[in-house]
Amino acid sequence: MTRSMLVLTVCLLALPSFSQAQQDTTGLAPGRRVRVKLEKGDDIVGTFLSADTSTMRVLTAPLDTASVARAAATGVEVSVGTKSRTLAGALIGAPVGALAAASITYIAVGTPGLDSGDEELIIVAAAAFGGFFLGGIGGALIGSGKRTDRWEPTVWPTVSVQPGGPDGKTVALGVRLRF
Repeated sequence: MTRSMLVLTVCLLALPSFSQAQQDTTGLAPGRRVRVKLEKGDDIVGTFLSADTSTMRVLTAPLDTASVARAAATGVEVSVGTKSRTLAGALIGAPVGALAAASITYIAVGTPGLDSGDEELIIVAAAAFGGFFLGGIGGALIGSGKRTDRWEPTVWPTVSVQPGGPDGKTVALGVRLRF
């Protein structure tokens, strides 16, 4: 019993290290859309060109290239597609539509010469309910036209082999560990 518990404990402790060793670093392929997070809070978004142990080059505009020092980058993310803003548009449009419909109806019903009573409350509630749905549908349609990137974190390659020396015949192996 104790031997099986010991084996189970060792396996559970080793599981995160196996998954860490299997992390995908191939997300940083030339031509992929990347977002480099910097310590200052600014992000650089563009097309990945190349990376070595100290810098990463990103094409930010058709003729503009940014070089990012590894020490300045806090993270690298790769775009894995886009997502629409349909739900966000509906959630914004519904209360706006309800408020607009209720306001317009209340002003129209509250004009002089009309009887005010329970009918006024029913009309305002019906308009607000209808505006809620119409605003939600309108907001969803507007939001569906807006698309944003979906970002997935990736890692900067930590092991690299570089030609070194004045003759280029020697090889340098670099490893960077971050705790």
